[in-house]
Amino acid sequence: MLSETGTVAEGLTDEQCGSSSGWLAARPWREEPGLRTAGRALSLQGLREPQTAAARRRTGGSGDRKTGRLAPVLPAMAAPRVLLLLLLMTLTFSSAKAGLQCNNKQKEDIDVPSGSWVLLPCQFNWTGVVPEVKRATWQKDHVVVHDTNPQEQKKQDRMYADRTSMAANWFDKREPLLNLTGLTLNDTGTYQCRVNTNRPQFSSICNTIKLTVTDAASVVFGPSVLLFIGLALGSFFS
Repeated sequence: MLSETGTVAEGLTDEQCGSSSGWLAARPWREEPGLRTAGRALSLQGLREPQTAAARRRTGGSGDRKTGRLAPVLPAMAAPRVLLLLLLMTLTFSSAKAGLQCNNKQKEDIDVPSGSWVLLPCQFNWTGVVPEVKRATWQKDHVVVHDTNPQEQKKQDRMYADRTSMAANWFDKREPLLNLTGLTLNDTGTYQCRVNTNRPQFSSICNTIKLTVTDAASVVFGPSVLLFIGLALGSFFS
């Protein structure tokens, strides 16, 4: 029987040579380096495949088993969340800076004759970004006198129909002045000016006015009548 080097194996019987188990037991087993490496690589590959699949399931297919860190695909997935967070922080910061300031204790008394008109004053201060929704409301004894919101303007009391108006740029000027015409004695009462905003949301009463409408006839003829009476009495006692 030949050995690995091509020589006859000594000390082996024919039975041993004919038996594969005897031959394997007798010959010194030597693996070629290349075969041994390839076999080990195949065995390691077979062992690693399940672990790699399990690792992919744990990390969603983008994890690193050695370091536990996520692959570069995570920043790409987290980018929209980061941008949304920055947007919310910006809006919150902007809203925190914005604000409506009104002098709620301000109160004025105005006396006007009937048949004339009056411009009811109202002022406020605003800081920060301009709100998306702006609204000014004038009320008298909880009755809608004028509202810049078209839907709420429909609730206007009939006695003020076609008698009220406000400038379109009232918010830019910070003056929601109310122009009230055709005054009658029934217009006497307390008027309140309220400013409302949304996004950011604020609401405050910016002015309270006590309006008194007097009879025009008594205002015009009263002094003349008193003067005539005074002259007549003076001539009588002279």
